[in-house]
Amino acid sequence: MQRTAFSTLVIFAILVAAACIFLVPRVNAAPPETPAREAGAPDAESAGKAPAAADPAPETTDTPNESAVSRIESITQESPAAAPEPENAAPEQAVYPNVRNVHIQSGGDGSPAVSLYYPAFGVDAVDADIRAWAEGVARSYDEEVRGSIAPDGEKPGSYGMWDLTGIFSLERPSPDIVSVTFNVYSYSGGAHGNLVITCRNYDLASGRRLEFADLFGDPEKALELMAVWSRESLTKSLGDEADEDMIRDGTAPDLRNFGELSLMLGGIGIQFQPYQVGPWSAGPQQVDMPLAALAPAAPEAAIWPDAEKAAPPRDADGTSPEAPAPSLNGDAPGQRP
Repeated sequence: MQRTAFSTLVIFAILVAAACIFLVPRVNAAPPETPAREAGAPDAESAGKAPAAADPAPETTDTPNESAVSRIESITQESPAAAPEPENAAPEQAVYPNVRNVHIQSGGDGSPAVSLYYPAFGVDAVDADIRAWAEGVARSYDEEVRGSIAPDGEKPGSYGMWDLTGIFSLERPSPDIVSVTFNVYSYSGGAHGNLVITCRNYDLASGRRLEFADLFGDPEKALELMAVWSRESLTKSLGDEADEDMIRDGTAPDLRNFGELSLMLGGIGIQFQPYQVGPWSAGPQQVDMPLAALAPAAPEAAIWPDAEKAAPPRDADGTSPEAPAPSLNGDAPGQRP
């Protein structure tokens, strides 16, 4: 009986040992399910191992955050309006065919700055005349600056804001005639700066500067015509800013009021300085006048090849009929009773 019980225990122990030997490897071979890995957490296989090589980083320069800078630049290029111009940026000088732009530049860095452009056409007499004028403008401003310095050397508080900026535009009424219009702005203290418009007209074939008397067969008639035309045009264009007294005085038939003329193809551009025919807020004024309106004053055909086409008809004897006299009170010819 005891031997039977002992045998039974031995058999049971052998069975338990066999079961352990058989089951333990199977449990270790099947790892339990694990929750999903968090972003960036290493999995069980990579734990303790060196991370796999990532994609190579983009090349960089010394500029920090280069990719962001490039992106901003590309947006700016596609949308130029998003990048405002610097405050008080100087105007850009236009470039004309067969004309060399000469630049007078000085000052800056806390001292009054000068930036004045003028053209060179390759005609010695013309180029010398324009150069002398431009250098004279720059020299006059320099003298004004020097005169502002106190005897003890003290400079105005706004000295670093002082500047002179000048650019030009060109018109060609005919191949040998060139008209240069300068816009020169200067600031030397005060509520605002000063703008001066200057026109210089040349015959490139002769190298001669053209005066008012060279433009018309009847200069006095031209002044009368321009006075009436300008008065009517400015009254309309200035609108609410029109000042009757300023317009009347600034357009009186006097050469001092009509000394700055841009000679254009088919007519003239009459330049009026700030304050000449309106307040500073109105700015400078330009009145364009066609050759047809100037025909009674006989515009020179050497300047305007189409001047003869715009001339009034002639009688059989070759003389021109008397043109209606313009009214200097602002009424158009033929409208007065």
